Amino acid sequence: MDKKRKGVIKAICAYGELCGLTYTVDYAKSIATRAAGRDSFNEITEGELTRIYNEFCRKQTAARARTDLPILKHNFSLN
Repeated sequence: MDKKRKGVIKAICAYGELCGLTYTVDYAKSIATRAAGRDSFNEITEGELTRIYNEFCRKQTAARARTDLPILKHNFSLN
């Protein structure tokens, strides 16, 4: 659970950076808490953490596309 919590905080802060904002850890926790509809960050279930993490990863992808930031391209070769 601790790794998932840290991952959610990291995803929220990374999204903020893409938008030109700097989020503190406490602010990222409050965003996650509101997104889960809970009163405390520690009350968020594992499933909700996964959902919030995935949502902020999708938001990062959308922010990159919106601002024309370079997206890493993978070279998949069939050898």
